[in-house]
Amino acid sequence: MQIFRVIMVAALLVTATPSNAVTDVPGAFVIKGSGLGHGVGMSQVGAFVQAQNGRTAAEIIAHYYPKAQLAQVDDDVEILVNVAANQSQLILAATPIRKTQAASLSVSAGAEPIFLSAGEQVTLSAVAGQLQLSYLGTAELITTASQLEFNWSGLKGFIGTEPKSEITISRADNSVSKYRFGPLIVTATGNRIQAVLKLRAKDQYLNAVAEVASTWPAAALQAQAIAARSMALTAVNAGVKTNCSCHVNSLVDQNMRGSERYKLPGYPNWRRAVKQTAGQVVAINSQPVAAWFFARSNGRTENSEDVWGSPRPWAISVEDPYSIDSLAGPQVRWQVSVSAEQLAKLFKLPDVVKVSVAARNPGGSVKTFRAEASTGQTANLPGRSLRAAIPTRS
Repeated sequence: MQIFRVIMVAALLVTATPSNAVTDVPGAFVIKGSGLGHGVGMSQVGAFVQAQNGRTAAEIIAHYYPKAQLAQVDDDVEILVNVAANQSQLILAATPIRKTQAASLSVSAGAEPIFLSAGEQVTLSAVAGQLQLSYLGTAELITTASQLEFNWSGLKGFIGTEPKSEITISRADNSVSKYRFGPLIVTATGNRIQAVLKLRAKDQYLNAVAEVASTWPAAALQAQAIAARSMALTAVNAGVKTNCSCHVNSLVDQNMRGSERYKLPGYPNWRRAVKQTAGQVVAINSQPVAAWFFARSNGRTENSEDVWGSPRPWAISVEDPYSIDSLAGPQVRWQVSVSAEQLAKLFKLPDVVKVSVAARNPGGSVKTFRAEASTGQTANLPGRSLRAAIPTRS
């Protein structure tokens, strides 16, 4: 087994291959790397270290997005968050927040809502773009709607304005989540179900985002809140995505947790950071932009075009000594094995006996890999292509 070492920041950075020519075809190669994430935008660990050193959120944002500005916008807007994508079945129920309170659901297909009894749960499936709904496991209640809206005690149609209950969503993969704010819009797409929460971006959504530990320094949390708000509002401005009936996915776009978010250590600190930065975004020409962030670099961030192929003026490579500062703790190191056969297919060679770096990007990541076959034939492969084909932690 041959080893070519890689230092990664969401991209392959430094590669060392065996110094002597290889004639035997190895069975596999091992990629060794360090860093965590795609490497574009703000390093969360770097922000942590800067905050520890006394820098403000504005200074952290300015460092990682040097060609953008910190702008004030209206974030009191509606955001659609997909919390159950492409499901074959969902089971919904209302659960009381306090044991002394009753909890029930209402369901509407655009007309007057139907109020279910306390404790009743509903089962949803989809057939040919129509939702099939039953409750108590018995009679079908609504069979002709392609979309239904669910509310629960404390939300629209119920007495009071504060949630008195949470909606519990049980998915087909047996995962279960609870959410306090809504309503929940359920849509049939073919034989699949999309479940989307309609939330207020400024607090109902952002307060539930959990991208870093809430016990981190205040400036790091504030910088994360600004970046998270920028991502959310950019998605809202882009419009509803037809594949998910949403602006964002609760896991793919940003990690938005359910009601358990409010019980995580330090949660009041995060909520305070969201409030202290209300309306603040990373912006170009006063418009929010996708302020990407990732866990940790290996000393320098990446240009967006070197990772995803498209340049963005605010997402450029900058020095990031903070991610490798002693305050950041030991660097994340990992390795992954890849067969020589898979590499040969990627490089379109009969076999592979050696891999080296032909060119690097300004951020230090590998722009082009070069492989050599036992016949002496060589071929190049973009670093992005290798990263896309071989799952790594960066």
